[in-house]
Amino acid sequence: MESQKRTIWDFFIKNSKFTGIIVLTAMLFGAIAATQMPKESQPEVVIPIGVVSTVFPGASVVDVEELVTNVIEDKITSLDEVKKITSVSRRGVSAITVEFLASADSDKKINELKDLISEVQVDLPEDATDPFVQQVSLDDAPFLTLAVSGPFDLPQVKLYAEEIKDEIERTAGVSTVQIFGGQERQVEVIVNKAKLHDFGLSVVNVTQAIERANSDVPIGSIITAEEEFTLRFSGRINSIDDIKDIPITSINNTPVFVRDVATIIDTYTESNKLVRLSTEGNASDSAVTIRVFKNSGSGGDVTKIAKNIFAQVETLKQEKLPESLTVISIENLAEQIDDDLSSLTKNAVATVIIVTILLALLLGWREAILAAISIPLSFMMTFIILFYAGYTINFMTLFSLILSLGILVDSTIVINESLNKQMKKEHDPEEAAKKSIRELQFPLIAGTLTTVFAFVPMLLTSGILGQFIKSIPITVSAVLMSSLFVALGVITTLSVVLTKYDQKRVDKKKNRKAQEEKYFTKLFIAQREGYREYLKGLLHNRKKQVKITIWLIIAMIGAYALPITGVLKAELFPPADQTSFSIDIQNAFGTPLTKTMEDLQELETELRNDDRIQSLVLNAGFSASLGSAAGGGEGAHLGYIMVNLKDKGKERKQKSFEIVDEYQQKFNQEQSKPISVTQSGYGPGSGAPVEVTIAGDDLAILDSLAQTLKEKIENIQGTQNVKTSVVQTNGQFVINVNRGKASQYGVSTADIAITLRNAITGLDATKIQEQGEDINVLVRTGLQANAALPETNRRITDIATIEGLSLVTPRGEIPLSSVVDISLENNRSAIQHENGNRVVKVTSYITSDVSAGEIFTQVEKILADTEIPEGYIVSTGGEDEDTAQSLQDMFRAMILAVILIAALLVLQFKSFRQSLIILMTIPLALIGVFPGLLLLNLPLSFPGMIGIVALAGIVVNNAIILIDKINTNRNDGMTMDDAIVDAGASRFEPIILTTITTLSGLLPLALTEPIWSSLGFAIIFGLLFSTILTLIVIPLLYKKFYRKELAKESSVAV
Repeated sequence: MESQKRTIWDFFIKNSKFTGIIVLTAMLFGAIAATQMPKESQPEVVIPIGVVSTVFPGASVVDVEELVTNVIEDKITSLDEVKKITSVSRRGVSAITVEFLASADSDKKINELKDLISEVQVDLPEDATDPFVQQVSLDDAPFLTLAVSGPFDLPQVKLYAEEIKDEIERTAGVSTVQIFGGQERQVEVIVNKAKLHDFGLSVVNVTQAIERANSDVPIGSIITAEEEFTLRFSGRINSIDDIKDIPITSINNTPVFVRDVATIIDTYTESNKLVRLSTEGNASDSAVTIRVFKNSGSGGDVTKIAKNIFAQVETLKQEKLPESLTVISIENLAEQIDDDLSSLTKNAVATVIIVTILLALLLGWREAILAAISIPLSFMMTFIILFYAGYTINFMTLFSLILSLGILVDSTIVINESLNKQMKKEHDPEEAAKKSIRELQFPLIAGTLTTVFAFVPMLLTSGILGQFIKSIPITVSAVLMSSLFVALGVITTLSVVLTKYDQKRVDKKKNRKAQEEKYFTKLFIAQREGYREYLKGLLHNRKKQVKITIWLIIAMIGAYALPITGVLKAELFPPADQTSFSIDIQNAFGTPLTKTMEDLQELETELRNDDRIQSLVLNAGFSASLGSAAGGGEGAHLGYIMVNLKDKGKERKQKSFEIVDEYQQKFNQEQSKPISVTQSGYGPGSGAPVEVTIAGDDLAILDSLAQTLKEKIENIQGTQNVKTSVVQTNGQFVINVNRGKASQYGVSTADIAITLRNAITGLDATKIQEQGEDINVLVRTGLQANAALPETNRRITDIATIEGLSLVTPRGEIPLSSVVDISLENNRSAIQHENGNRVVKVTSYITSDVSAGEIFTQVEKILADTEIPEGYIVSTGGEDEDTAQSLQDMFRAMILAVILIAALLVLQFKSFRQSLIILMTIPLALIGVFPGLLLLNLPLSFPGMIGIVALAGIVVNNAIILIDKINTNRNDGMTMDDAIVDAGASRFEPIILTTITTLSGLLPLALTEPIWSSLGFAIIFGLLFSTILTLIVIPLLYKKFYRKELAKESSVAV
């Protein structure tokens, strides 16, 4: 009989030394796993995305769309498992993005895309280059950005940056290093057209002469004097002076050298990007930024990679670079990861301290210390599981560990409370532990599995979000199963060992317990007995039962109406306190690069006086998102300032999103041009929260609709930075060849194009090496009224000068205007497609005090009141689309979770009725969640939805141990009412204890971290309400569902 009562956990109690070895091993290997697990900002989201790029030189936007983009899109629509095809046709360039379903095989789909592209090449124009297919990842974003500046000219700073770049590229785990800003050394050969005419030469002759003069190739080897010698032809140009002496031709046996027809200038390349750096409130200096990318899919530890990079840069500065050179980190995701780890550690320590103190007061110091041990031990075991499963430490795994903090001690508390009671009965410690295990192992196992089953269905979440959150169910399940093993196998064993080790404690125990009961437990006993009397009366009071039922129905209807009616806001991820934000400007198309930088410097002057700001990085020529998989814009009219904030605390009181709103409102009032102040958020990818897409054929109608909607959306309170995807350009000069006149003079279209190219841009002739540096040699025709902007080296000229260019013909030189007409025409910067249709988008950011859902409610009203022409479709997207999809996926996951939990409960209790009673605690718990979030003005965000999932498992646990005790009492012969009342009273302590410790463990997290607030308070309010429900409603439901059995008992008693 005794052998039948043995459990697997008895083995650990009996073999305590072996259990000790297991604990030490778990702690050791867990610590090793935690230090060796790769650390990254966000989990790697592997979504098959291919970008098809095709260059069509000189083609207009419409020509690129019709002759390239449409042809390729028509071909690739035959691909299956495609989620979305988008494209942008710009002047001379077509870029098509193909996003496959998250479930698709990435390599297979990219290869299929390449095969189709190879087939379509024959249908493209002859002048178009072969399409290039590139696979990209949502993780293709820099994890580290450095700024390099100092008291040097910009080209010299660029050279120093190149040295740093070369050093970083040798770091393990680094895939790509990009340099933004700066200028490179270049030799320009400025040809005098008059002198060319005198010698009867052309620019092409000069270019070819320089190119042919720069040759240095191995010849081979010969054998002479019985020895073998290699031969090398030494014909390379070794210096700039050598270029002057290169012969172009010979006239009457007299060589004509380059110096005779051209001026050689040692200068720098034209800049298309400018960067400046300001630190500690000082005026900005010219700078260069270095962006570092890690190997995608490698699981590299960005914290280690970043540390190695900083060490190498520091060594390089000491050995080669000047002391006055400044190299600072302006964006470092490794620091964010360290901060998240620090937050987890602080919250874990706070939870341990709170749980320890509470249990010490309510149960005793031994029980408190045992519960405190369970947290780090469970975490160490989890790290082992995650390490060997190939997971990394990132935002989502930390999210899961923090979520688990408040619930992993529940099993330990329940078993500790039972051990405490058994010890009071003066059982032998070992027998007390075994009895507690036999009584609670199945309820605890069932309770833990119900929580695990609440999370596991999240693995079925689709799309990018599904891949993003897949580590949550894995991590939470690992923590909970580890905590279950710790509670039943380790805590019980340690309790027995500690009790046996100090036999005197057994004798002193009565006095100690008496003191505890006098000062602490007395209150608990009073509350328990009060609850016993209340429950006993409630079971026989029909009127009170009806009142409770009515109030529950009213409360449920009211609570559930909050999210349905939109009173409770819904958003994917709430704004988080970040270390940086960006200020984007977009000038009129055609604005010179230097003017864009001047505008940024005006903003810099204002920002430098803000003592909350650590540094500023001014970037002209590109937008903030350039360099990421999401893409970004390039152009002289674009620019942004990366604002790096000081650490929050003494140096900064406000949260970053509060500062963002402050500056946005300020710029809206002060600046006439549109300025966007934004910060990055958590989650898989980021973009405008509000997006309206208009699809149709006529570009003019699309533009008009977009402008109309933009103006209306701007009037919605809470919107900011409302834009359309239509970029107004300053037009373009179009040079049309008069083919008849050109034919009369004997010149071809190609001759005219080459002449223009030589004059405006120049032709690359060759590269020379000087002191190990590659220097480009550019040949171009000298223009009148030709000047260079000092900071960018970009040339300034006018149309009259271009019209006066000399064109060499068989009939002599003529001005270019003789064969061409030049006109200024309207020009569209780009045409966007989505799934083959022309589209224009209207996007908007929002202030931190509203949600995307609230804005979309107003947008829908606007769309209803706006006349949409036939054949045009308007749809909404952005965060609204993401949130809706996420809610649908989470809802499906919840349904599956309930089914799994129900199956487990039926297996455990062998009863549909009891399983239904327990399941009813889940919808009832939400009565506390929704009003609680609304009370604190918190949105129903993605973390909040995860909190609701966790809550489902927690409230079920309490119901399980209560129903199990009622069943035990009935099996022991108690009447129905006595069994219910005794079960409620005996389970009052563990239910209240687990509730208090869970709430206390989550409260610091909810109060200190904005991103976790909705998660923490969803569980806190839901658990508070569900605890009352468990102790009151579950007994009533049990009696209601078993009224027939109660009637039989009554008849037997009679």
